[in-house]
Amino acid sequence: LGSIGTLVLSLASKDLAADFISGLALSAADKFHEGEEVRIGSEYIGIVQRVGWMNTDIRGYDEIISRVPNSQVANQKVQNISRIGRSQVKQFIYFDYKDIDKIPDVIQDIKVEIAHSCPKLVVDGSRPFWCHWREFKQEKLEVVVDTHFTIQHGSTEYFDTKQKVLEAIARAAKKNEVRFALPVLSIRNEPDSFSPANAALRIIESQEQGLNGEMRSTS
Repeated sequence: LGSIGTLVLSLASKDLAADFISGLALSAADKFHEGEEVRIGSEYIGIVQRVGWMNTDIRGYDEIISRVPNSQVANQKVQNISRIGRSQVKQFIYFDYKDIDKIPDVIQDIKVEIAHSCPKLVVDGSRPFWCHWREFKQEKLEVVVDTHFTIQHGSTEYFDTKQKVLEAIARAAKKNEVRFALPVLSIRNEPDSFSPANAALRIIESQEQGLNGEMRSTS
């Protein structure tokens, strides 16, 4: 027991020391501060609630607070979303094949509408700003809109701008009198041999056949 206890204490002390040293390293590296939005690895994303010597508390978008050991933070990729000064709005839109001749005009009007509606749109060539007819789909035409802004991702201004992009797309479509393609449901008229209705029908038919057999035997 003495040896086991010593081993447990030594391992615990090692973990505590690793967390403490990592906390010092995080403070020196200035990767994030309390109140900033971060992504740690692929598991944690949210607002930094507290940065301690041993642990860092992250409040997720679902308001659940996760306490992450500093050694774990130090060994994962950390993205400080609050310090990203630019953001992207990318949208896939679909049109009917009957409007194929109007697609070039729609694309041009989408770009014009977005440029007029979004003053923080990046148009200096450092980021893409384009709207392209991407490909033929089975029952629709695919168009992709890719825009970038000098706006912090996830902020209220970002979501307001994203709405403006969608509104601009809708105005361009209305101007050119084109309709967005809707999902198509394929309905087959073939009877389903395993459906409850067919099963009940088979029961009725078998009963009728049995009844007819009894009538023939008694006649």
